Amino acid sequence: MDNHLNTTYQERMNQTVQAKLHAVLPYLEPGMKLLDFGSGFSPEFIHQIEKRGVIYHAYDISPTVNRQLIANGTTCITDLTDKVEYYDVIFASSVFHELISYKTESEYTTIVRNLMDTLKQYGKIVIRDWDFTKQQDNELTRKSVPFRMEKLVEIRKWCDALMKNNIIQWFEIDTSKYVVTATEFDMLQIMFHVTWGVDALERESRETYTSMITAFNIVKEAIEPDTVVYDDSCNEYDETYLPHLQKYFLIDELPQHTKSILTLMKIPKFR
Repeated sequence: MDNHLNTTYQERMNQTVQAKLHAVLPYLEPGMKLLDFGSGFSPEFIHQIEKRGVIYHAYDISPTVNRQLIANGTTCITDLTDKVEYYDVIFASSVFHELISYKTESEYTTIVRNLMDTLKQYGKIVIRDWDFTKQQDNELTRKSVPFRMEKLVEIRKWCDALMKNNIIQWFEIDTSKYVVTATEFDMLQIMFHVTWGVDALERESRETYTSMITAFNIVKEAIEPDTVVYDDSCNEYDETYLPHLQKYFLIDELPQHTKSILTLMKIPKFR
């Protein structure tokens, strides 16, 4: 289901421009070539990249996004197996969790291998994505969060859908106190999924917001055997998420960092 014309999706794309720029700009210099893998359509982000003298190319599997990009005059890459373009930096923002959610291990390994083949030696891949680490269920890992009473039905729909799709393993809703309880991992899944609204439930409830360890391992397995990677990582606290969360939950601050940024450099092994 293509949700790229969804109003919530477009608003969130606009709101995350600064966070995305903060993640990738440190690795860009004038004259470099950037591939935005799973780009979505964010004209302000594209403008900010190009005005710094960086050549911007986009790759996205959505026909809707590609039509928008072409209308914007943006170069779209449609085949990662065609080794015509080689990039200094590949940027993947909120993409790897989708590969894990919708593709088999063989499929996403092949996709990432093709992607890494387009990266120059000493080039960097900057991965910005969810970083929620699953823990064993016990009393210490359980967390209770109060929610707005008028959101009861919507929150229950999301919890039921996430359970059905095996994204979360357990939850409990206290309708007398309007509190939802789950493990810390599952609670984060619930909270950040719910903010997309019920219009996005069919698609988003099938996506798991996974750990960066998974993304690192995918890249490590996918690259050519004559290369190694060095990594650098940091956490992002994007406050634009807080108002979305507060529409549903009675909280005063972000429950955790919003995304993590993992940067890997492709370096040839010396024999």
